[in-house]
Amino acid sequence: MIIRLLLLSMVLSSCATKTYLGDEREIAQELVKITSEDSNKAAKVTMKTAMSPLVQSLKDQGYEAATILEVNYAIDEYINNFLSDPTLNSQIVDLYVGEFSLDELQAILDFYQLPVGKKTLKKLPAIMQKSADIGFILGQKHHGAFAEKIDEILLKNSCEKCEE
Repeated sequence: MIIRLLLLSMVLSSCATKTYLGDEREIAQELVKITSEDSNKAAKVTMKTAMSPLVQSLKDQGYEAATILEVNYAIDEYINNFLSDPTLNSQIVDLYVGEFSLDELQAILDFYQLPVGKKTLKKLPAIMQKSADIGFILGQKHHGAFAEKIDEILLKNSCEKCEE
């Protein structure tokens, strides 16, 4: 009975984590690899959303649809160049290595290999995008009062260069 429990315990513990014999950079590279696909999708949406005021401004100014389309292509090219920059992943690996120990990196990797970790990888970009959308809406809600406050401050405090 004790031997069965010991064997069961060994099997269960081996299923719970993947033993990965690598250094911090190798594990961090694996983390970047498995997290980048979904995070790149979210980054594209976030960056495109961040550029939408520019596009809307051009529409409001009366630019033709062909010009707007050309600007959208330029935005897409910019985003793709940003996300495919070869230094991006290595810098993110550096962040992981700088913030987490080898054991922590391994635990994160183990988590992402579990069903809940895989679900997290799939759901987190949408949650982050929706959070950004909420932040954008709240920012717009409070922008007017903020702009008025800044105008008040600037009006009561003169600027020598501004007067020239």
